[in-house]
Amino acid sequence: MRDNMQNVAHRGYLIFGAIFFLLFLTLFAFFGLNVTHQERKTGYEILTDYQMTIDTDDTAPAGVRQVYTFQLEGVEAAYCGLMFYSVHQNVRIYLDEECIYSMSADEIDLSGSSPGGVWNEVSFSETDNGKSVTIVLMPVYKFFVGVTPDFYFGDRADIMRDMVSKELPIMILCIISIACGIIYIIFLKCNFQKSDVENKLLMLGYFVVWTGIWKLTDIEVVNLLFPGHPVFSQLSFMALMMMSVSFILFNKELYSTRDHFIWYLLCFAGFVNMTMTLFLQYLGIADMRQMLPVTHLIIIMTILISIIMAVYEVKTVGWSRKLKYNIWCLGFCFAGTGIDIVVYYSTHGQSVNMLGVIFTLVYICVLGFDSMRDMKTLMNIGIKAQKYEKMAYHDQLTGLYNRTAFAEHTDNLEFNAEKCIIVVMDLNNLKTCNDKLGHDKGDIYIKECARMIRESFDDIGRCYRMGGDEFHVLIMNGDLYLCKQRIQALKDKVARCNKVGEGFQMGIACGYKMFDRLLDYDINETARRADKVMYQEKFAMKEL
Repeated sequence: MRDNMQNVAHRGYLIFGAIFFLLFLTLFAFFGLNVTHQERKTGYEILTDYQMTIDTDDTAPAGVRQVYTFQLEGVEAAYCGLMFYSVHQNVRIYLDEECIYSMSADEIDLSGSSPGGVWNEVSFSETDNGKSVTIVLMPVYKFFVGVTPDFYFGDRADIMRDMVSKELPIMILCIISIACGIIYIIFLKCNFQKSDVENKLLMLGYFVVWTGIWKLTDIEVVNLLFPGHPVFSQLSFMALMMMSVSFILFNKELYSTRDHFIWYLLCFAGFVNMTMTLFLQYLGIADMRQMLPVTHLIIIMTILISIIMAVYEVKTVGWSRKLKYNIWCLGFCFAGTGIDIVVYYSTHGQSVNMLGVIFTLVYICVLGFDSMRDMKTLMNIGIKAQKYEKMAYHDQLTGLYNRTAFAEHTDNLEFNAEKCIIVVMDLNNLKTCNDKLGHDKGDIYIKECARMIRESFDDIGRCYRMGGDEFHVLIMNGDLYLCKQRIQALKDKVARCNKVGEGFQMGIACGYKMFDRLLDYDINETARRADKVMYQEKFAMKEL
């Protein structure tokens, strides 16, 4: 039951990741904003004085419009532009009575009713001195009523330079976060493919990647570099939803209560939130920004449940190194996320907090390092296990499977002897070779014959050294004619080797039989019948 629930949760998470990725590509490729403006000469100065009024407007999305008015005076050719960053606000700019700029979301845009965060830019010339500039902002949501952006005059390159320098630290942290997550995911995929370790820790990598994307697409510089693309505002909401579910799927694995239904309830609440968000946005009823409080509620519930489960873990299981790391990291991570949410609502989405990304990086560094140490231990155990398994099931001299492997394979309940062919082989005069030339030469004789047997049969069957000079080949769903051809090919190899070789002449006696239910109780009975045929050939070879 637990495995089924976990598989459903992981597959659901990957499905929504694919949907959001396709939505991102669609928005980026086909949709934009309705932006019209009048091209004028460039040049900028700083705006410091304006009048603001908030008027009721039934045609506006939120029912109000914010009007900013100022007079153009002393505009010089070198400084004649206006730039400002609007958040979820439609924009119109008038020069006297002429509308020289407008920006709003496309009515059929999948990004929803809001243009998101947008840098707006117009330019003026010296001939515009004395004219009145009116900026009309129409908030799409009531939450953003009264939010006033910073208005900039100056060269666009200078503004970009200032914005980049101001937001460079958080940009670097976001990029580091994304890179760490991607490296972590690649490492897991390369070393723990289709294992419980991969499934458990993979979500930590996804969580870190989505956290970085969430913050990176939420800063103003990104929208300055990619103007007219509301997809980046939407990507921030997508990343936040994916981040919350990935954190749930990873966090639950750190507790002994990982199978508790509450974890899966949180997870599927996230899936329901994603489904409803996509559905409502597609129908134009509500967009991702309007569904954001639901995502925040799921995050807060995850924090509370994690704290409760951590306390329960301490009481029932006791302290452990991993639990201490987890509680400390969760404390940092939750603090950063909580501060992010408080800052978002208190500043109406205008400020970006760095603590969330910083604490998330602390989280990935501490738990990631601890996980890497555990994975290294597991890898060493796995390497030793593989070594022991090879020693248990492989012949050390030839590298072929041994008698134990043969018994393990044929005694398995899933083994079906129908249409199986067994080839029994024996090396001629091995004892004579050992007595006359020494055991070193005898070992070479065995290894050389094993090589030729492998080359002749390895692609159609499994080769075994049963002990001493005895070899078996087990062919599943075999063909007697093909088997006879391979035996002849083996004898040809031996003959060619004897021609070019020096010293002892090699010889391999062979016998083969197909399993017959009327004659054989099991495959061992078939082997005994093949063994009789092999000895007949062995005696015939000695008489030559």
